[in-house]
Amino acid sequence: MSDKIQPGGVNRYGPVAGSSRSSSVSADKTGSASSSGAAGKRGDSVSLTGEASLLQEAHAAASGASGVNSALVSEVKQQLRDGTYKSDPQMIASKMLKTEWELAST
Repeated sequence: MSDKIQPGGVNRYGPVAGSSRSSSVSADKTGSASSSGAAGKRGDSVSLTGEASLLQEAHAAASGASGVNSALVSEVKQQLRDGTYKSDPQMIASKMLKTEWELAST
């Protein structure tokens, strides 16, 4: 089974249904990539579906996010300094068991 990659897209498998965006990357024989619309005569090309492009954007956005609520961290630090921080052991145990259950169910 041998399929030739054609400049401007994949000849065997079309884009996923519902995708409207695509991006194209081409590479010359040395392996360096450029994002021209079509590959040169001696290069290969890869065309991404709209979903793949969205996944790349989501990954880039998630990688740049810290995931830390700075205001909450400051509030808890202040409560710890003041000696006013109160923990709820029942809530902590409940969340730990819930997390354990979710991990075991997968």
